[in-house]
Amino acid sequence: MAAEPVSSRALQEGVHSDGAAITQILLITSVCYGLFFIGLAMMWTGFGFGSFRLPSFVPGVVDPEANNAQMLSEPQGKTPVRDMSEMWKKAFIRKVYAILGCQIFATVVIASVMMLAGGEGLVEYMSTDGSFLLMGAFIASIVNIFALGCYQTSHPTNIILLSSFTVLESVVVGFICAVYYASGMGVLVLEAFAITSIIFIGLTAFTIQSKIDFDFLAPFLFVAIFVLLIWGMFASLFAGSVGSQAYALFGVIIFALYVVYDTHLIVNRLDYDQAVVGAVSLYLDFINLFLFLLQLLSGGRR
Repeated sequence: MAAEPVSSRALQEGVHSDGAAITQILLITSVCYGLFFIGLAMMWTGFGFGSFRLPSFVPGVVDPEANNAQMLSEPQGKTPVRDMSEMWKKAFIRKVYAILGCQIFATVVIASVMMLAGGEGLVEYMSTDGSFLLMGAFIASIVNIFALGCYQTSHPTNIILLSSFTVLESVVVGFICAVYYASGMGVLVLEAFAITSIIFIGLTAFTIQSKIDFDFLAPFLFVAIFVLLIWGMFASLFAGSVGSQAYALFGVIIFALYVVYDTHLIVNRLDYDQAVVGAVSLYLDFINLFLFLLQLLSGGRR
């Protein structure tokens, strides 16, 4: 009889310990991403650690790079990245990844709040009486992305649509993460996020440095995403976890390839005024890669 209270107390302590560990890891991850975004912003303005140079107004200092930059006019909106000078090409890429960084940071914050502050109560509410909120956010995000495609170069409309889309998508992702957290699989959420970040950063670095023309991936990815959509429609018919895990693995491979392909487009094909388009493409790749990895790590649970 005395063993039951001890066992119950140990279980509660373990749950609280896991919750505290998850909170600490999320905070550390958020701080690291914040520092990363600050670094990108500094690079964007020309004050990056790797490209630091003394300002040209310091007596006795001549900055030929700054002088050359003054001679180069800003590219027109429809100028492809491959036709830009090296300076403007780097500026465009930094802009894309600065926008992407803000999107991921916002998603991490919103999902963390929904997991830790909402928890099981939020999941129960949004699964029953508040289901209209989740469905509304999902439908609104789809409408938002189409509107963003129409106003992708109209400032500040594109920024407003980008911000609202990110928030709506973050709510949907946050609910999914909260479901896993309420089911006792919060550690898997962090594990999937860490693996996604490593894969994304590695593939991005490889593609930017590579001389390979990845345009050949376009028809294969079109066919693959079509198969994935059809498979997803019938995925609920699979009784075993093998089919679900195969589906999740297939999704992971597809969106890993999409990271490579979209990064190639950003570095070589997009126009100078399509930074928002590039950022949204990579953001969707990151989110889908994360969700499929989360499903794969959880044994195919959806």
